[in-house]
Amino acid sequence: MKIAIIGGSGLLGSSLFSKLKPTHNEILLIGRSSDNHYQCNVSDKVSLFKILNNVKPDVIINLVAITDVDFCENKPNQAFLINVKSVENIVSWISSFKKECHLIHISTDQIYDGNGESAEEDIVLTNYYGFSKYTSELIASRVPSTILRTNFFGKSLHHKKDSFTDWIYKNTISYKKIYLFKDIFFSPLSM
Repeated sequence: MKIAIIGGSGLLGSSLFSKLKPTHNEILLIGRSSDNHYQCNVSDKVSLFKILNNVKPDVIINLVAITDVDFCENKPNQAFLINVKSVENIVSWISSFKKECHLIHISTDQIYDGNGESAEEDIVLTNYYGFSKYTSELIASRVPSTILRTNFFGKSLHHKKDSFTDWIYKNTISYKKIYLFKDIFFSPLSM
């Protein structure tokens, strides 16, 4: 099986690639940095189509996202390009060229708000990040897809990027004061 991980050189992609590498699948990384097998701006439809037409994956795992909530609030156009337009391009390729390709799309649990557990349909959008990710889900659902609403926690395997866990750890061992939230509860997946 040929698996394309789009956004594969980021925090989650680095971990996922190391787990999938020993399998008997062909794993290809697609993204903007030179750490990928194929470099492209995923929000550029022509560039992405050229690569996907060459690779012809059986499965696409989409990890591309701007996840910085404050950045998304301050720069909604950029958030839209990465979080929404990229997914539109992936879905367009699957619809046009490779109908048997399955999309695994990583979304966020930030589309929920309130106390206690949320049902899948209990959508409450409180920020532009959540809005952009929910919009991307609606687009991803147009093709055969699996959509995961979650967040990730754990040590980064990326050589240039720290995770939230790394940030907490480094500040704690340095005896630096950190400020966290008291009213946020989530069930993260370990990287």
